Amino acid sequence: MFRDFLTVKFAVYVIRWIVSGFIMLPFMLIMKYYDVPFSANVIMGQIIGAFIFYKIDGMIFRIKNKEEK
Repeated sequence: MFRDFLTVKFAVYVIRWIVSGFIMLPFMLIMKYYDVPFSANVIMGQIIGAFIFYKIDGMIFRIKNKEEK
């Protein structure tokens, strides 16, 4: 089962996930500075992240499709 995760796709996805946290942090800190409630802060941070990483996620899924063939 663990071997299922030992793929290039998974490695790229983990790196993307880590980077996304650092990319969204400034937006979330700004919202915290303006006393935006935590739940709204997280939702808006996720929406901003979705806009930023939409194309990158598409590349990751294309990697998956190439590995499966």
